[in-house]
Amino acid sequence: MIAFTTKSTSPSDQDLQHRVALFVQQRQLTCGAKVTVSARRGVVILKGTVPTFHQRQLIVAFARHVAGVVQVQDELEVEPAASRRVSVPACPVEQRTLLPAVSILAIAAMFVGCNRAGPPRIPTHPTSGSISFQGQPLEGAFLVLHPKGPATDEAPPATAHVQPDGTFQVSTFAAGDGAVAGEYVVTAQWQKLVKTGSDFAPGPNLLPPKYASPTTSDVTVTIVARQNQLPPIALRR
Repeated sequence: MIAFTTKSTSPSDQDLQHRVALFVQQRQLTCGAKVTVSARRGVVILKGTVPTFHQRQLIVAFARHVAGVVQVQDELEVEPAASRRVSVPACPVEQRTLLPAVSILAIAAMFVGCNRAGPPRIPTHPTSGSISFQGQPLEGAFLVLHPKGPATDEAPPATAHVQPDGTFQVSTFAAGDGAVAGEYVVTAQWQKLVKTGSDFAPGPNLLPPKYASPTTSDVTVTIVARQNQLPPIALRR
């Protein structure tokens, strides 16, 4: 079981929490585990209990490879064997032989929690573009591509952070991997950091409110099964 907190005020933090949870779940690494994910400005915090040390290593390793993760703070604990209510499925013999000899990333494709093979992930397609507001590039803006129709675990929303020149690359499961083919409504929020005491927090959204919700945004894009260069997006008041 894996969950994410709702304490974060930043939409980008909430999105990152969701994507980390989704990324780990899709690899079925949470069998017998109770994990909570929280995020703050790219720092992901993992808390809870897992049945084995190797499972803990794999969860942390995969979390580090999610787009937008700057650092992973590992606060997971391995549950004592005597306190486990159910037995943890054993790794196949070939995995037990290889575990001490290979790196976490090398065995990641083999160890997938309860099953020997996880569900296939729907393909994503590299997608890039540019965005401006009143003719100015939206440096630091956060974009979400919402699939038209209900989002699913196989085809979740995609995200992007805008660079100083207004360009962006879309990410779904990993950094810059693009988006699943289909039609999307694009939302955008542009929040500059504001100093509050000795810390910084996201300030108010500087874009018109209609662009913050998929029910009111009039920006749509289509992703096809190839390299995608989106037409320039120009937001207006």
